[in-house]
Amino acid sequence: MLFKSQQINITPTFPCSLTYMNKDQKNTGIYSNLEANIMIFNFENKNIFFISVDTLFITKELKESLNNIIDNLFKKTHKKDIIIVSSHTHYAPTIEKNRTKLGNKDIQYYTFLLTQIETALKRLKHASFQEVELKYSIKKSSGHTCNRRRKVRRFKNYFQSYIGMEPNKNGFIDEQFKILNIYNKESHSLTGSIWSFPCHPTNFPNRNLITSEYPGEIRELIRNKATKNIPIIYFPGFAGDVRAMPPERKSPMKVIRTIFQLSYPDSYFRFSDIKEYEKWTKSLLNTFKNEETTECLLNQNIASFKTSTVKEPLINLGITVKNETHLQFRKIQLAQNFAIYTISAEPVGEISKLLIPYTPEKHTIYSGYTDSVFGYLPVKKQIKEGGYESKGFFEAFLVSGKFNNSIESIIISNIKKLNNVR
Repeated sequence: MLFKSQQINITPTFPCSLTYMNKDQKNTGIYSNLEANIMIFNFENKNIFFISVDTLFITKELKESLNNIIDNLFKKTHKKDIIIVSSHTHYAPTIEKNRTKLGNKDIQYYTFLLTQIETALKRLKHASFQEVELKYSIKKSSGHTCNRRRKVRRFKNYFQSYIGMEPNKNGFIDEQFKILNIYNKESHSLTGSIWSFPCHPTNFPNRNLITSEYPGEIRELIRNKATKNIPIIYFPGFAGDVRAMPPERKSPMKVIRTIFQLSYPDSYFRFSDIKEYEKWTKSLLNTFKNEETTECLLNQNIASFKTSTVKEPLINLGITVKNETHLQFRKIQLAQNFAIYTISAEPVGEISKLLIPYTPEKHTIYSGYTDSVFGYLPVKKQIKEGGYESKGFFEAFLVSGKFNNSIESIIISNIKKLNNVR
């Protein structure tokens, strides 16, 4: 297998409008850099492109522009062989014009972003391939994330419960780091890495600062193992209803709220300052760095180097979305026993459990946030419960209708199609 790659700094050099900011607001500083990372895998003259961008979502406009640039620079490439994913950081300039409740598009930044990536692709066109081998490993975290769907009540209307966006220690989470390391076959040096972890990058306490959030911290940690600034691609796991575990807030009032299932104030489940956030990231980084793991060498052959896509009309889920018509499922198989499965949505954590019986590979990464994302993808029980991930997001994401109860069977059906299973 052949490989070449490029790392790009996409941190703006000028004030920008960030996610959730009003039109007249701009960032006041930079906590950590934003990046785009590009990888090209080649096997017997077939290319597969990976592009990751530190942004909230990949927009349809950005996706089409990048597809066109690749077609112009390289030989015409099938769209299933171009995989574009966002890190989903909530602290980057806004690049989408339609969903204004998520922020207002910063046109200057969008132009800058596109130029930076196009320049990198031009450099990559003339770069040489190196022969590589792939190794896969898993590390296990514990106590760093929590489910954010909690059944709560208010003092008023106490007997009318609802699902709040608050920590639920009994809710589903998956704290596995999944890592695909890319090594130069001759020197055995680390030359790139693809990794995944399911947690919303929405934990930084200052919304006025630009940051790549914890994915950027892990990125730098991986680079410490390498001899140079290698490209790192982050595939966000199914984290639609998962966030960082907050600091333990001990007080008599919290005990009372917990016993009576009363709603928590924000101060109970958000980091109050950067010091608290950095304590959490340090613990997460130490787990990633110190947890013992065994790398498994993956076997590559032409039969296992392939991509496939299927699309499901959103109307079949019971919803309609402005400027979006389909939910896209992808399978990217780089080795005999390894594949990446993606969904163009923000899937909740339990969907990973749903997919396991229908993905035959021994090693898998499940990721959302690829292509242009329509919104959250819940499981059946969450539709009945209500809450942000099943209905609360509709207005901001320009969604109408109601998810139907066949949602899980539709997801499974599409995964089966990717694997040619009836």
